[in-house]
Amino acid sequence: MRVTVSASIMLEDYLPTTESDGQNENSERTITLDLPEASGPLDVMKAAGIPEDAAPLISLNGAVIPRSRQSEQTINEGDHLHFMPSLKGG
Repeated sequence: MRVTVSASIMLEDYLPTTESDGQNENSERTITLDLPEASGPLDVMKAAGIPEDAAPLISLNGAVIPRSRQSEQTINEGDHLHFMPSLKGG
């Protein structure tokens, strides 16, 4: 199963360099990963090289996945996942 992956600028250095590198509409680097059919968002994060504690916010096709559902969420062929660090205010 192929999915596209992007990460916020603070996390994109974790993404591996692949032949399928591109950019999304926000000028963020995107990559395409081939994964087993039963993969979920946390599997994608691991395959992309992003440490689990570095990206607590994950969006799937533009909708944020609640942290409580990240381990059970399923993904499908062609999905786009975006990884973001926690938003902190002060």
